[in-house]
Amino acid sequence: MTPVLPIELLAETSQALAQLALTGDPAHSGWLTRTLGRADDVRRLVPDLIGLSVVGVRTVGSSAVVASLVRTHTGLAFTAVACDEDIAALESVHATPIQVGSEVTPDPARAASTDPEDVLDELRWRRLAHATAATAVRSTLTLPILGTDGLVHWSITLYAGGTRAFDDVHDELADVFGAFAGGAVSNADLSFQTRVEARRTPELLREHVTVDRAVGILAAAMDISPETATVYLEVAASHDGKTVQDTAATIVEAHLRPDTDKPGESPRGS
Repeated sequence: MTPVLPIELLAETSQALAQLALTGDPAHSGWLTRTLGRADDVRRLVPDLIGLSVVGVRTVGSSAVVASLVRTHTGLAFTAVACDEDIAALESVHATPIQVGSEVTPDPARAASTDPEDVLDELRWRRLAHATAATAVRSTLTLPILGTDGLVHWSITLYAGGTRAFDDVHDELADVFGAFAGGAVSNADLSFQTRVEARRTPELLREHVTVDRAVGILAAAMDISPETATVYLEVAASHDGKTVQDTAATIVEAHLRPDTDKPGESPRGS
């Protein structure tokens, strides 16, 4: 019988959700927390669930509209997953030999010795865990989540240890998350790349907040709309050969300096 693995938020995802709540976006933080917490509901349909990720999807056509990109959390990933040790244990249970030429070699997941001292060796176990974190995933299902405007703003990807784990349950899983079953995509992320992206999300969130602040500063200082300020920011970054994030950081830093001569009221006075 396949063991039931506890699904928990990545530490970085917990941090990112807290950041969202503190930076004035508690609605998305709450929705993401509830969505990632539906592992038990999914397990009724997919018993060998390993993890799930929610990722912000960019729906804006123009690359210049950074403000819209920030507000829809494009590129941010939030992940709940069984811990590496649990995944490694599951993989060692299911491991089968791999045929290489005329020889049969053991699966990498079986590389750990059965010697008790080796099993307890932390370094060896961690290496096994990292090797099996992706190989334990044998099927995935990605479902788009539509906004009120009918566009895709988020996608959710489910990861399982069985090769046919999601067969015939697309509609039921879409109902669990309020997603669009007709846009389901199978096995698009067998490498579990969203888990890697989720570890970068706290850093990306900080960058997004900085860009949003810079857009607000420019809009107020130049008496223009946020959309126009966004275009101005990207053009300025391109002209200087810098990233939008670096240019935004420079604007925010200059605005916070007591001796700044830029128009607009400093946050220190608010």
